[in-house]
Amino acid sequence: MAFVGDVEGVLNKNIEESEDHSLISGIRLFQEEHGMGSERVSPAIAMLADMGVRREDVFKILVGLLREALVSEASTAQLDSINNLFGDVFDSLLEKPEFSAIPIAVLERQTVISEKQVKILAKSAPNGKPYTDLSFSLKQRIWASEPDVYRRELLPVLARLSQDQYLSGKVVQYTLMDATPELDKSRREENADLRTIHNRIGSNEKLLISTLRTIRHRFMETGSTAFCSVMLDVIFMSQESGNFEKLNADSSTRFAKALSDLKQASPIEASVKDLKSQAEKSVSEGSDTIAILLGSVTAVTELSTLLLIHLDSLARSEGEKLRKTVVLDDYTRDLCYLLYLGLGVRKMTIEKSFTFEDDSVLSAQLTMIACLMLDDIHREQASDDADLPDERLQKFAKTAQFLQRLLCSYAIKLFRFDDVAGVSRLRKPLEYVFIGSANETRERHVSEYMLGFISTDSYYMD
Repeated sequence: MAFVGDVEGVLNKNIEESEDHSLISGIRLFQEEHGMGSERVSPAIAMLADMGVRREDVFKILVGLLREALVSEASTAQLDSINNLFGDVFDSLLEKPEFSAIPIAVLERQTVISEKQVKILAKSAPNGKPYTDLSFSLKQRIWASEPDVYRRELLPVLARLSQDQYLSGKVVQYTLMDATPELDKSRREENADLRTIHNRIGSNEKLLISTLRTIRHRFMETGSTAFCSVMLDVIFMSQESGNFEKLNADSSTRFAKALSDLKQASPIEASVKDLKSQAEKSVSEGSDTIAILLGSVTAVTELSTLLLIHLDSLARSEGEKLRKTVVLDDYTRDLCYLLYLGLGVRKMTIEKSFTFEDDSVLSAQLTMIACLMLDDIHREQASDDADLPDERLQKFAKTAQFLQRLLCSYAIKLFRFDDVAGVSRLRKPLEYVFIGSANETRERHVSEYMLGFISTDSYYMD
């Protein structure tokens, strides 16, 4: 006859009342109390199954007891002994949620974590196990090898914190005085984002404040430092590295505002130079994060506007509306380099699908840039003292030609669908490209591409 009652409760009570508080002793005590005495445990397990206790539940209890015993052992025993005990199965235990606490207890004590172990732990970040079970110190070691884990876990929350006026003052204080200000306890408790941060990284306020410095552009004067800070902030806020379309919307808005403010900022040339240095360093290290950011529509629009403002001032200084040839100064070259990086990323995915229907002004700006870049390239190639390497010239030329192709494809689409208003919007840039210059080389380049678009259906952008 099946046992009637709370089997699990009775069994747990027997375990507590047994001499060694073990599952085996609890089962034996259960057997004695109900006249089912036996010296063997296996018949008792079968008996429990008959009474409605699932074998899986018994297994979980056994695993739990085993895990507790092994974790206790791993936390105190000699590391060599523990490593010899687990041997080759150590890393595989990390991937099993029911056993991951055991190798984690060992890793907490070890000074070195293998690359494979870091990858396993990082894979479950930021909200899965075993990552969520790691101590703050062990997380720091993961962050050192996998900075993307740190960004995914903390930067979205820190971005919201950057809007907090209370923290604004703390960040300025830390930035200017290089000190660690205390965060008001009541303020910390009432701010949900601060609680999240403290739950994840502990009470290390210096780390919290220093991390906020990475997005300090909101609290600083516009200028060189702010320009680079806002760029790096948006890079970190990109939720998926390598995908410029998924930049955080809030960061993109702040980025656009910061760039817009820089149009009137006095140290803008130095700001752009700093950004170019950051970009070149990123490229030299094999990273494409800055290039991806520069490929966003926001960055291209603002950088091209900065460039056109500068070129227009150069033209006006010569008494012309727009010079047919413009000598690129360092500032112009820096902007062109940044545009080249960003557009190079976009080209891979938008060459046959990107249109300027939503921003005809941008199309005009990019066309101007393309023509000016080609002018300078041809002049550099003809000069005896050209200071740009051939590879750079070729890259600039490809970018310029690509911009012209985009404009041509858009123009043909407008003509094809008899969009009079659209054609009217593009009238000036088209005139500049085709008839506004005596530069024969430019006209030849544009004519070749125009013929290519007209003669090849695949270039039509339906």
